[in-house]
Amino acid sequence: MCQLLPLLAPAGLGALALALSAHAPAGSGIPERASVVGTAEDPAAPGLVLPDGAVARAWALVGPETQPAALPGEWGPALGPGCWDDDRGPKTWDTWVGLVRGASNGSAEERPRARAGLALLAAADAQPQVAWGHVAALAESPRWTATLVPRLLPGVPLDHPLGPGGSVEPLAPGTHLRPLPPPLDPDLPSWAMGAGVATFGGLLVGESRLDLMVEVQPAGLEVALTHRGGPAARVITALPRVRGAALRTEYLDFVRQDDLHGARDLVVAPTDEEPRVLYGRLVQSDNDLPAAPASQAPLPHALTEAGLRLVPAPDAPDCEPVAGALRELLGLPAELGSAEGAGRATVVRVPAGEAGRAVLRTLRANVEARLLAPR
Repeated sequence: MCQLLPLLAPAGLGALALALSAHAPAGSGIPERASVVGTAEDPAAPGLVLPDGAVARAWALVGPETQPAALPGEWGPALGPGCWDDDRGPKTWDTWVGLVRGASNGSAEERPRARAGLALLAAADAQPQVAWGHVAALAESPRWTATLVPRLLPGVPLDHPLGPGGSVEPLAPGTHLRPLPPPLDPDLPSWAMGAGVATFGGLLVGESRLDLMVEVQPAGLEVALTHRGGPAARVITALPRVRGAALRTEYLDFVRQDDLHGARDLVVAPTDEEPRVLYGRLVQSDNDLPAAPASQAPLPHALTEAGLRLVPAPDAPDCEPVAGALRELLGLPAELGSAEGAGRATVVRVPAGEAGRAVLRTLRANVEARLLAPR
């Protein structure tokens, strides 16, 4: 963490490992744990149960008759899965700039709508705690909370219909669920993992009823599906990404998988003796993310005057829209170039691949924190 950039937060996370179940086979290298989702005698609570905190309080304000706000039709392709991919990234950066402006300076009607869009953009780019932070900020807009939360947990598609109170209408067999890790304590330092578990009981897939659990512990990450009624159900899901950590190994029902974060096509059957479990053993990410001061602190004079120089590595994500967003939102002199001859400008290196995407994610998160902080 040798770089300093007032827009980026520090990162760091201890290695994690989480047990799959109390019945891990001998020699599997998977430590034991007490339970997964529940048992037939003690199933998960119906509906969504979140860890105590601001998000749970916002969700509690959604009444059983609350009608979810309608998502704009264009949001499905614009804010959904893959919107930050290289071929779509530049347009998504423009969308992000517009939503940040709407959330910070829009009308009373526009601000919660833009916040909801930012939450979906964060969820689409492996920023679970940023997404949950936007949900917490929407506590006074329960219709938007009812719209957002089911898209984050259990992670139903953006075009899936929701009922009163944010209830999830029955899913088609083979639906791809993209659950986020549960919201964690926002007061934890950025390098701390924290712990949390969320359950969604009674998820209807066709004529079947399932329970879903997502759990994060200092030891690791787990997603589990338990059959509760009806015929066998087919669901596609994957392990979510966790801030500051990377998957080292992944298991499906004790069987090590060759690829990481892959979409797993699961059949959850009434004959299953145990939940279907995805388990990820995680290690600290080695991304060198620049640090940041508090969002309310003024930007250093050197940055506002000498500017910011992004130095992308070969095959790094496209950084031109990033520089444009910084110029547009913060008025910073921002440009692309090499580290040589940068003078007093703040240099931010953007590596190739996932490490570079992590730098840009953190940059976006801290721009949002600065511009959307309570005044």
